[in-house]
Amino acid sequence: MENGNRKNVLQLLNYNAPYKGNFIQSILHLETKLKAENIEMVYLFEKESAAREWVRELINEGKKIYFLKGSNIKDIFFINSLIRKHNIGIIHTHFIGIRYNFLLNTIRRFLGIKFTIARHFHNPYDQKSNAAEKLKKIFAPVDITIGCSKAVADDYALKKKDKNERIDYATNAIDFSRLDKYETLQKENLGIEKNSFTLLLFGFDYYRKGVDLTIEAVRELISQDIHIYLLISLAVNKNFAEQEIRKKFNEIPEWIKIIEPRDDIATYYKFADVFISSSRSEGFCYSLVEAAYCGSQIIASEILAQQDLNIPYTFQFPSGNVEELKRQILLSMTTSADEKIRRADEQKKYVTRTFDLNLWAEEVIRIYKSVS
Repeated sequence: MENGNRKNVLQLLNYNAPYKGNFIQSILHLETKLKAENIEMVYLFEKESAAREWVRELINEGKKIYFLKGSNIKDIFFINSLIRKHNIGIIHTHFIGIRYNFLLNTIRRFLGIKFTIARHFHNPYDQKSNAAEKLKKIFAPVDITIGCSKAVADDYALKKKDKNERIDYATNAIDFSRLDKYETLQKENLGIEKNSFTLLLFGFDYYRKGVDLTIEAVRELISQDIHIYLLISLAVNKNFAEQEIRKKFNEIPEWIKIIEPRDDIATYYKFADVFISSSRSEGFCYSLVEAAYCGSQIIASEILAQQDLNIPYTFQFPSGNVEELKRQILLSMTTSADEKIRRADEQKKYVTRTFDLNLWAEEVIRIYKSVS
């Protein structure tokens, strides 16, 4: 895994969520695996992340964490100094744009230092214009792109313009231990009728996550006098989501409950009768796997990344099809209590063995070794 005598890994992350979440837990697990092979991992965040409590906690734990300066020139020399200081052989990027790939290539070309650039796609690739793709190929190439699932890697393989770039994938995994801690919520505390049916949806990306589709399906069920509530958790973009809902209804309807994000996310999965992922596009849907582990029924749009999960007893509907989504919601409402228990047990066993963090970390390390 070495470039010359450089064998260590720098994680370059544009990640500023309010909680560590499964993503950071996965990266921390990878660090543990690398340490067992005498490889050090260093973290480089955007400067805004310095204000996050969980980032400060990691610093207090002794993690090697740094923050970008926000200026191209300053960042070039700062990253260069980190590479030399920590003997970095691989820079693994997450959620970053072309600017940083350009900076990394500037370091390689003009400062005479060798390292591997591994870019991680956590969502399907958003292809730019041909001109933009050519500029990226010339000024911001990467050595390997890692898909968060086979579906994401295959999608990018069809779109990529640089024939020298390698593509691989490491199927995302889940830190299931964080789902074993939860609070028991009461419906009345959320203003929900005791005997009503509850749906849970994550809507930080209003249209990509299909929030509009689920709201329309639930609105039509409400009009048929079906007692149902929709809980929408918004980690970011809350104002935009509320604005879109008010455009449709002039207010936030009583049957829509906007709920705050929380680190013990199992609390919401355990509370809801059904978790819905009505996404138009996904890389790897952590929440479907998490919900299955927590025993919630799950409904998912039939997009490749979600179908590839192969979670048993998933209620599915064609992406964008509100009528079929309504039908799947109604089917989930008719599942008997005994059948729910049986299905939940099988789902939990499946996701636990299929999406284990050790498997993911081992795949990432395999990729690191393959590009050295």
